[in-house]
Amino acid sequence: MPARAVPYLVAEIRPQVTGIIIDKLFEEGSYIEKGQPLYQIDANLYLAKYNSAIADLTKKKSTLTTSTAKASRYSKAVKIGGISKQNYDDILAELSAAKADVGIAEAALETAKINLSYTKMLSPVTGWIGKSEVTKGALVTANQEKAIARVTQLDPIYVDILQQSDDQNNSIRFLKDEQKLNAVTLLLANQDSPYNHKGTIQFTDTTVDPSTNSILLRIIFPNPDKILLPGLFVRAKMKTLTIEGIPVPQRSTIINADGSKKVWVIDKDNKAIPRTIIAKKMIEDSWVVESGLESGEDIVYEGIQKLKPNITVTPTRFQEPGRSDASFMKQDQS
Repeated sequence: MPARAVPYLVAEIRPQVTGIIIDKLFEEGSYIEKGQPLYQIDANLYLAKYNSAIADLTKKKSTLTTSTAKASRYSKAVKIGGISKQNYDDILAELSAAKADVGIAEAALETAKINLSYTKMLSPVTGWIGKSEVTKGALVTANQEKAIARVTQLDPIYVDILQQSDDQNNSIRFLKDEQKLNAVTLLLANQDSPYNHKGTIQFTDTTVDPSTNSILLRIIFPNPDKILLPGLFVRAKMKTLTIEGIPVPQRSTIINADGSKKVWVIDKDNKAIPRTIIAKKMIEDSWVVESGLESGEDIVYEGIQKLKPNITVTPTRFQEPGRSDASFMKQDQS
């Protein structure tokens, strides 16, 4: 089945504070560790806000200390009638306000500290980083829509297959859990041997794409040598259920305007006879014929365009390379 490699994990790097990029701290296309610095945003403004928050917290704590001491003194005075109950209540309200101000100042300091840390942009994941979308001197804004870089994890990697919903219902869903492990092999373009590692079925989607009448099947593959890259088209091969039928090459099959299919059969008198077949499933380059053919019958493989019903032909038996499950006839002359 045709398939496409997609990244296991992609982290889009976006600034969380506004400022000027003063340094790019990585080499494009390199391997990045989680937590590694990527960009440095001018931190002077955020450092000043952080220091201001420290000073404000110190001031609020000083006020709280004074209010606490004052409330302690007034609590004794109110007991002996030295001050009115109203004055004491006012002091307690002042103390509560001082405590609240300290809490607000502590939160402001924590916010300033976080914003200051955001001026050094770190990689959230380990992987390979692509090109940088900004250079030194560029202005970036907090939570901007456009990412300025992307870090992609390539090992492992996903391979997505869009399988026809009919095939999905008849095959993948019936696989046992143990069959899903190491159940898939990959065939890469221009390579005779399959990919070195086998994949494991992760899941099948629960909805059918109405535009393609297909269901997503996701497989995970080890990718230690980074042979599989996101966007690469491959072919996935997996064993599902046994399908009963006769495999017929696509080139031997004629599809009519109404969607019906037919082949040319050579009878025992060497006459060409068109035969309507029922074939809904396709495996590699062959249709699986459910009805319309009998095992052992000969069908035309080449020269179909020269045929007419009941014409006598002189066929030559042809064995398609790599196949041993069917015989085909190559028409030499009529």
